[in-house]
Order: sequence, then structure tokens, then C-alpha cells
Amino acid sequence: MVDTKTTVQSKQASKQKPEDPRAKLRENRAHRLKMIKGDRPATVKVFAASEDLQRVMRHPSGVRFRDDINEAVEWPNDSFTARRIADGSVSTEKGAAGTQAKPEDQEKMNAREIAAARKPKKEEPTKKQPETPPPPAA
Repeated sequence: MVDTKTTVQSKQASKQKPEDPRAKLRENRAHRLKMIKGDRPATVKVFAASEDLQRVMRHPSGVRFRDDINEAVEWPNDSFTARRIADGSVSTEKGAAGTQAKPEDQEKMNAREIAAARKPKKEEPTKKQPETPPPPAA
């Protein structure tokens, strides 16, 4: 005898879309990105370290400094900005350009060298000499 199946599909079952296999991956990625971003501002106000840098330096997004060196400009808070703050090319505080290099030295140096000269030097820890054991008593 022949086996026949008599099933009726409901309209709801035929209209239901299958679950997206990548939906969970997208959701996890969005959660990770939200955690990374945190409460950090999207932009940071920076000042040029010198008038020379103010004239020539710009952010890769195209943002340039204003004509007045005492006016801050908003740059995206990204790795480029962090590197410029670290090397002393820009500062987040007004007038915190660090120590000024001598004018005659600035003529010989490029912008990166000037910024490196202004960067505060870290004191290197002194290395302790290993203690020598006393000679054995004879």
C-alpha cells in the first residue's frame, strides 16, 4: 500500500522568514564597538604648538588650525590626534607647547624635530649594580 501524507501548511508558517544566521554576529559586533567607544568624546580641542606648525599642519580629515594661535580647533579623537599630542605637535591646553627651542636651532630643524625638542624628557632609572658577595674567609 502506498503511504500518502496529507499535511496542510498554515499561511503563517509559509510567510515566516528563516532566522538570519549573521544577525547574532552583527549584534555582538555592535555591542563590542559600543564598549570600545565608551564615554570618550568623539572630538578633542587642540592647540598648535607653534606658529610654523599652525600654518602647515592639518588633520587627515582636512581640519586646519585657525589664524589665531590661541584658538582651539576640534579634531577627531583618533590615533592620529593621539600621536600628535604625544609628540608635542599639538596640545590640549592653551599655551602648553612645552619648552621652546632656540630660534637659531629652529631654522635648522623640521617641524617633527622641533616638536621632539619640546617634548618633556623622561628620567631614566639608574641601574643598580649587583652586589658582589664577600670573598670567602680562609
